[in-house]
Amino acid sequence: MKKIFAVFSICLIMICTVFASGCFGVVPAAWVHLNVEGGRVYYSTDMYAQTRPHIRYYENEEDNYSAIEIEFLPRILGPETVEYEGEEIQTTIVDISRYCDIRVTVTKSSAIYSAEKRVYLNFSTEPMVQD
Repeated sequence: MKKIFAVFSICLIMICTVFASGCFGVVPAAWVHLNVEGGRVYYSTDMYAQTRPHIRYYENEEDNYSAIEIEFLPRILGPETVEYEGEEIQTTIVDISRYCDIRVTVTKSSAIYSAEKRVYLNFSTEPMVQD
């Protein structure tokens, strides 16, 4: 009787897992990569930018204060390394299921800041990882 109960329990758990995983669907996401020359880029694992920004750029290895900070609202799904054009790059996966806002902060005292510079967003509909 105990074996039948154990087998029944395992089957019930597997059936519930299959149905539960199919109910939630797929979350649309975008890979975001900060492309800057030199310095150090840090990608946060915080889903919500409550304590720190999702992406921080430091002008060199010794800096404690970031020159660029980027936050995504409402959330990110986490950092990931992907292969793009034969090179592995660090990215952040951003949840775009409902909406996505971005906040970019550039420190005026940094060498990267200039009033003439602009922020450009490049969009690509092609997949970064090819099968």
